[in-house]
Amino acid sequence: MAGTDAMVFLVFLKLAAWLLTAIAAPLCLILVPIDVTYKNNEQNDASQNDSQGSNGFHDTFMYFTMGNVHGPRLWAHVILSYLVTVAALCMVYFAYKKVIALRQAYFSSVKYQTSYYSRALMATDLAPDIVDDASLRDTLTSAGIVYPLCEVQLGHGIDDLPQLLETQKQTVYELEYYLDRALRSKTCKRPTVRLNSWYFGHRVDAIDHYSRELDAINEKIYLARSDQTDYAPQSYGFASLAAPMYAHATAKHFSKKQPRNVKIRLASSPNDILWTNLIKSPASRKRSRHFARFLLFLLFVANVFPLLTVSIISNLSAFSPISANLETWQTYHSVSFAIFTGVLPPLITFAFSLLLPMMMRRIAMYRGVRTRQSRDLSLTSQYFTFLMATQLIIFSLISVILDLIIMILSAMHNKLSVSSAFSQISKEILDQVSKRFQFLSAYWITWIILKGYLLLFELAQVRRLSFLMIHRYLFKYNPRRIHNYTKAPHFSYWVIYAEMLFLIAIGLIYAPLAPFVTAVAAGVCWMALFVYKNQLYYVYVTKSESGGRLWSAVVKCLLAMLATMEVIVAIAIGLLQNWAKAVVCIPPIIVIGLFGWYCHAKLEPLFLWHNPSPMDLAHFQVQVYGSDREHLARQFGNVYLHKPLEKPVVDSELIHRVKEFYDGPVVSSKTNNSLELEQEPVLPLKRSRSSSSLDSSDTFDTNADPLPVIDIDSVYGDVFDPKTETQMEREANILHLPSLNKFELDQDGDAYSMVSMMPEPSSTPQAAENKIDAETGTR
Repeated sequence: MAGTDAMVFLVFLKLAAWLLTAIAAPLCLILVPIDVTYKNNEQNDASQNDSQGSNGFHDTFMYFTMGNVHGPRLWAHVILSYLVTVAALCMVYFAYKKVIALRQAYFSSVKYQTSYYSRALMATDLAPDIVDDASLRDTLTSAGIVYPLCEVQLGHGIDDLPQLLETQKQTVYELEYYLDRALRSKTCKRPTVRLNSWYFGHRVDAIDHYSRELDAINEKIYLARSDQTDYAPQSYGFASLAAPMYAHATAKHFSKKQPRNVKIRLASSPNDILWTNLIKSPASRKRSRHFARFLLFLLFVANVFPLLTVSIISNLSAFSPISANLETWQTYHSVSFAIFTGVLPPLITFAFSLLLPMMMRRIAMYRGVRTRQSRDLSLTSQYFTFLMATQLIIFSLISVILDLIIMILSAMHNKLSVSSAFSQISKEILDQVSKRFQFLSAYWITWIILKGYLLLFELAQVRRLSFLMIHRYLFKYNPRRIHNYTKAPHFSYWVIYAEMLFLIAIGLIYAPLAPFVTAVAAGVCWMALFVYKNQLYYVYVTKSESGGRLWSAVVKCLLAMLATMEVIVAIAIGLLQNWAKAVVCIPPIIVIGLFGWYCHAKLEPLFLWHNPSPMDLAHFQVQVYGSDREHLARQFGNVYLHKPLEKPVVDSELIHRVKEFYDGPVVSSKTNNSLELEQEPVLPLKRSRSSSSLDSSDTFDTNADPLPVIDIDSVYGDVFDPKTETQMEREANILHLPSLNKFELDQDGDAYSMVSMMPEPSSTPQAAENKIDAETGTR
């Protein structure tokens, strides 16, 4: 079912909006009046607001926080935290059930069930002694796969093909540029290019030069592809089974216990596989992983400098007592001072956050992840953790350190010794940390409001329109560039998930301290739901459908933030009352931990794996089209071995003049899918009707050239092998499923349909996994 990723993302936004609304409503209606009335009635706490880092606005805003509340009124915060935790967990549970239904609908959809990769397994980290397809089949069978393998294929090395294809693509782009320039020239003058030097190189005809380079590169690519059988075997391979449910049952079993000489998992869509990382050796992947960690550490260190700048600017008011110029600016130009200290820091943070996802995505490629799905899964948690560590924790600590420095400077300004200043500060350091954390709530309100404005800019596509306008009037363009600039952009789910999780985290962490922050965050979440729903309908597309795979990682982060909220309540009670009374805040944390275990142990398996219902099993059919080896070679053969080569794209209105400048093959800009070859290397499937002698069902054939005729018995020799046939009959009796050896030949003679039988009511989706465990145990 196409669009499952978008639907799951909208479920997440709706959950976040309702969650923050359910938290903000009782807190603002109950806790804020308690905090404000306590401040008005208790006049003996004026000493609580005499910190050096406060100003008038902060003092006024502190009325709406729990920082000045003492006594029995603090327990209202604890009671509401209990109620909020229960309500939040109920919302997460019902949202999880809804997402499970969406993912199971995705697994049961016709598009997924008829796709080849849904019934394929990917084997990685193979032992060095696996050198051909036969040894790979023996390894997989001995590992405990009890279902018959239709076909297996071991990956082979590709030498320098990736570099050759990249060079070929860049050469085509250069040739396109100069060819388009020559065709649009009114003087019909052939363009030239300098070689080997920018200013002093020898000038040659650009079109002839790049044509010769393109011919030489194409010849090298054809030669490398023709010698592919001589390449060394790699540490990965693929295997196909007869049905998606068999692949899921096998992958689920091996997710708990992997064999020593191979790692088995579900195969992803060929478009989802990162082939440059898949072909890496284990040693190379290990070196890349260490290098990626080093780069991530450098990025973390580099991020400290803008945070330090932001912290200094946002705390300029604290320096006014020791700086005459700042005091004059704050007194006589209060509006400009407030704009500078209140608006500029969030703008700097947002500007740096635009570059941060691109840098983290680039670093993730060095980690050696094999699929985009696994890369996005790790990046979601990693980016969210990075934002929490830098923009919240480090930023708050920098602000606290600046406060301590200001207190020391102020003490020295008042003729106190440094030792006396330190002794005075050490007694109030925890109280100072708590105060600074609450003072920053005003900064985060400004940050959240600016996030809302950016959502409005996203709705109007201001950034994209500005980018297109600049490229339109300042740079040369040709049909390929026009296509790349105007095609629907891909939606970066992991970036938006992490940023929205960070927004939710700010709302949850400040919920017991400053409920207005949570209220503003809830409003921005509702705005995000409206904006992204519109954008996913009309603007963005999903690059590679994963069926909402990021949901489980998102829920773990959300539960961690709920637990953090309870920890904040416990710390506040400990600071404002005593640490013994803070023990009453522990039960909600335990409940959240138990609920997280329940989600991981019970709900996540229902989310990850296909669980067909008895009705699905009753209508279950296995359909095999042509040769499984051909499907495996075309879809899971390395993309560099069969990826179409790039050709220059020429404007259809100028294509009649191409022969005046260039004699090679070109593609018209109006040719269907002429620019989509790189994005769709897998041939599309076309639906047709085919009737069987016993049943009518949908079959699929490809739009490509007909596959060569291959003997069916040789392709499915393992299915009709006597040992496997006996094993399949025993398996059918256990699961009450039709055995795979009951095939009927189509009228066209190229497809097989299995006659399905109604399963017994006692059969369950768990039976497949239990049977694998039993078979593995007997071995």
